[in-house]
Amino acid sequence: MNKIKYYVLLLLFFLPSLVYSQTSGGQIKRKVATSGRTQNSHSMIIKDIDWSIVKSEDYSLIQDDIRKAAEFLNDLPSTASYVEEKPYTLGLLDSKVSNINLSEIALLRRVRSIQVSRLGIFSYDYFNCKFFYKNKTIFFQKTTGSQRKSGYLYKSDSQKFIFLGGWSVNDEPLTGYNSKNSVIGSLYKLSSGKYIMLFFEGNSFEIYEFAR
Repeated sequence: MNKIKYYVLLLLFFLPSLVYSQTSGGQIKRKVATSGRTQNSHSMIIKDIDWSIVKSEDYSLIQDDIRKAAEFLNDLPSTASYVEEKPYTLGLLDSKVSNINLSEIALLRRVRSIQVSRLGIFSYDYFNCKFFYKNKTIFFQKTTGSQRKSGYLYKSDSQKFIFLGGWSVNDEPLTGYNSKNSVIGSLYKLSSGKYIMLFFEGNSFEIYEFAR
C-alpha cells in the first residue's frame, strides 16, 4: 500500500470521531452561553416600594400619571411646535398596560426621549441605556446622550414600577433621588409589548420609549 492510500484510509477512520467531537463541543459551548444569558436576565429581583422614602410633593406626580399626561397632550394648542407628533405620542399614553416582565427589562438597551410642554412635542433619537441589578433591586441608567437619567426601580404593583433617581448632563457624576436634580417616574409595559417610562411634572412631561 503506498503512502497516499495509507493516509486517506487513516483520515477516513478518524474523521467521524473528529466531527462528533467538534459538534459535541460546540453544543456544550452553546448551552453554557445560553444558560448564562438566561441566568443573568432572570436573576434580577425588584424591591417593593417603601412609600416613606417618596417626598410628599412627589406623590401626585405618579398618581394617575398616564391619564393626566394624556389630558395635557390633548390640550396642547394647534400652534405648538411639532404638533404632528401628537397622534403617535397620544397612542402611547392611550395604550392599555400589562404585567411587567423582569427578564424583558434586562434586554432593553436603547431609549429615546419624547418631551412635551406647552411649547410643543420634541422627540429625540435612540441612545444607549441599561437595566441591571444593584443594591437588591433594579437600577436604570441612560448611558449616552447629553440628557441622562439614572436611578432605582421599585415595585408598586405588577403593572407599575416606580423610578426614583436623578438627572445629569453628558459625563457628569450620577445624581440620586434626594439631590437637587431629583426625578420620580413610572415604568409601564404597554399592551403592544413596548416599555415606556413616564416622568410627569404637572406643566410638562417626558416619555422614555425603550427598544432592544
